[in-house]
Amino acid sequence: MKLRIFILVLLLGIVGYLLVGNQFHSQSTPSSQANSPEPVQVEKTFKVWMTTQAVHRGDEITRDQLKIVSLKQQQAFDHAIDHDVEITVSPKMVVDRDLDKGAFIFPEMLVTPDQDEYVNLIIQPNFIPYPISLSPAVLIGGGIQANSFVDVLAYTASNNSHIADDEEDVEYLDERDARDVSISPLLMHVKVLKVAYPRKSTDEDSDEVKGDLMTQKATLVLELTEKQVAKMTVARHISDIEVQHSLGTERSRDLSADVDDVLPNLNQVREMRGDTSK
Repeated sequence: MKLRIFILVLLLGIVGYLLVGNQFHSQSTPSSQANSPEPVQVEKTFKVWMTTQAVHRGDEITRDQLKIVSLKQQQAFDHAIDHDVEITVSPKMVVDRDLDKGAFIFPEMLVTPDQDEYVNLIIQPNFIPYPISLSPAVLIGGGIQANSFVDVLAYTASNNSHIADDEEDVEYLDERDARDVSISPLLMHVKVLKVAYPRKSTDEDSDEVKGDLMTQKATLVLELTEKQVAKMTVARHISDIEVQHSLGTERSRDLSADVDDVLPNLNQVREMRGDTSK
């Protein structure tokens, strides 16, 4: 009898334990699930460029004036941006409008020297863009680019067509040809707005193409006043033009020379020719 009672009590205890355990598990499971962290959703961002200082129309843009920031997707959408902005900063690049510090800047706002709009952006008020085509050989020193400053030289001769090419020519140089040969500064320290050089030939080019490239000229667009335009127009009709990197207006005298500076004994040659004719 006692054994039966003991077994009954034991079974009741086991059943009670199982019921209590299940109830505790059912209560603790939602709690643990509620406390587990939810997956973090990363908001999409876009890369954009901004100015670090105020810039004005026609100003050259450098990396020091720009910075890259990330915008959250909704912020980007508010500014009509739906992709990363890519900008390649290149030499002499200018901006086509005024921008405040912290303004967004986009590729379409930037203009490079090879674009047609470039000249109108960098020219000063009351100046005229003056194009001139020259053989690359007369661009003395080379390396002339947009925003360079150059001196324009005018070579003149009495017949405006002849110059001795070698020593043999000197012997037969007519006095009338030589007496007025000179070179002098025409314009000093003028700004170059744009330069277009003919492309260099490659091994793939035919002989005909190479020959054509050798005859092509470089085009310079100079920033001139109305008076300077008038002087250039006259000079191009009565003289040959050469261009070199500017030495500054204080060096203008050094750019002047005539036949006596090159051929100091020319007067003796004239006298000898005079004696021969007698």
